[in-house]
Order: sequence, then C-alpha cells, then structure tokens
Amino acid sequence: MDFGKYLKQLRGNMTLREAADRSGLSHTYISFLEKGERPGTKKPIQASPEVLKKLAMAYNHPYEDLLQRAGYLDEQLMMDYEGKIYSEPVMASFVREPVSKYSYSNVIELSTLLFSKNNIAYEGRILSDNEKRKILNIVEVLLDDEEP
Repeated sequence: MDFGKYLKQLRGNMTLREAADRSGLSHTYISFLEKGERPGTKKPIQASPEVLKKLAMAYNHPYEDLLQRAGYLDEQLMMDYEGKIYSEPVMASFVREPVSKYSYSNVIELSTLLFSKNNIAYEGRILSDNEKRKILNIVEVLLDDEEP
C-alpha cells in the first residue's frame, strides 16, 4: 500500500477538517499527502518528519511507524524517547547493565517498548508520545539514586 493510501486509512472516518484541527495542518495539505502529489503540478509530495509527528499525534498512531513507512527510518534503526534516531548497537550502549548478564532473553528496554510500533495504553487510553516521554522522565528520576 502506498503511503498516501495508508494515511487515508489511518484517518478512518475522521473528516479532513477534523484531521486538520487535530494536527494543526491544513485540510488541503493532508489531502495532498493522501493523494501523494500536488494537484496541477502532479509532483510527488513528501511529508517532513515534523508533519508526520503531527499526524501521528492526531491519529493516535506510533510516530516511528510513520517515519518507517515514509522512508525516513530504516527498520534497523531505533528512536529514543526524545525522538533521536540511533542504530541498534548505539542504542544498546545506552543500557546501564549489559543485557547479556541476564539469563533470560526477553529483556526489553523501557524506551524501546514505549516507542515501539505498538500502541501503549493506560486505563484504556492510548498514550501520546509526550506522555511516554514524561513516563521515562519520571522513571529516570526514581532510579537516579540507584547505582548502575
């Protein structure tokens, strides 16, 4: 499925104007993105990462997924909780304790879990990227006294 059709599918039953209100983008620009080109010129249109972030928030959809589908993020790259993009080896170096010291293989870094392709919910409500960042900030403060 091409990216424009995917965006339209994500919008679902929401009107273009509702999507515009939620995202802060114009309804005509969202329409251009869904069609994949600018009318008149027929030139392809590419959403910037900033635009994708606004759409992700408006559609309550993982930002990382939109970045990947738009071609900005390779599947072997990961995004931290601040939106910075790293390769897996660099991201692994941020872990305080080596994962290899654990005897089980299902260790998941909290930031990886929160910003994965899956939607994370609390009490039935999908968390926004901003709320996920707040969670990581709180955890960092709580664990700051701990020795690595």
